[in-house]
Amino acid sequence: MTRGGFVDNSGSFAKLRISIVDEAVTTEALELATNEMGTRTFEAASVFTAGVLTDVEVHVDQAVRKTKSVIVSSQLGELYNHFFASLVPYIASAREEAVKSPAPASFLRYSPGDFFVGHRDVSAKKDASEVATRLTSAVLFVNGATGEPSYEGGELVVFPFEDFGPHGIVIEPKPGRLVMFPSTMFHEVKPVASGDRYTVVTWYHGLDYVAPSLAADSPSTSGR
Repeated sequence: MTRGGFVDNSGSFAKLRISIVDEAVTTEALELATNEMGTRTFEAASVFTAGVLTDVEVHVDQAVRKTKSVIVSSQLGELYNHFFASLVPYIASAREEAVKSPAPASFLRYSPGDFFVGHRDVSAKKDASEVATRLTSAVLFVNGATGEPSYEGGELVVFPFEDFGPHGIVIEPKPGRLVMFPSTMFHEVKPVASGDRYTVVTWYHGLDYVAPSLAADSPSTSGR
């Protein structure tokens, strides 16, 4: 997979531990994702819960997260998995963290009324599970508020400060824009007003995490 211009527009956001890269992938790669994400079958996206003394449980709770995890072809999955894996050196440098290859890419479609309430991407339970060892979350916007196909609403809002404050930072969606932030950072996806919002997401782990083999034609369980 060939990247596009890969223009780092983090600017002042970098001081808040947020990295923003535009033109991260080519127009052709975005078109491939758009075509499949609008036509292939999907499942209700899951959330995880974990207590101090309990294992991580994955389940569907549409009061917390209402969106669709698209089951894409193995070819498209491999294309984006290789892309995200190629960014490990960049992620490690930008985030100043020792990271390894990411989890399998998750392809998400938010239709009108879909949302994800405020949450963190990492489990509070300290173990070797996938959700407990996430260090950096990555969100790639396949489409945005302009162009075709476009959508309204569905803003990604991140809260870089622990007290969250009254307002978060709204990340403008642009096709090919890649956003990275610590998996511990509180964030949400506002309800989509119209159109379909397409994103591809993944998470980068610490060096001690052993990832499962990448399964083709299967959705992952969490994301933006």
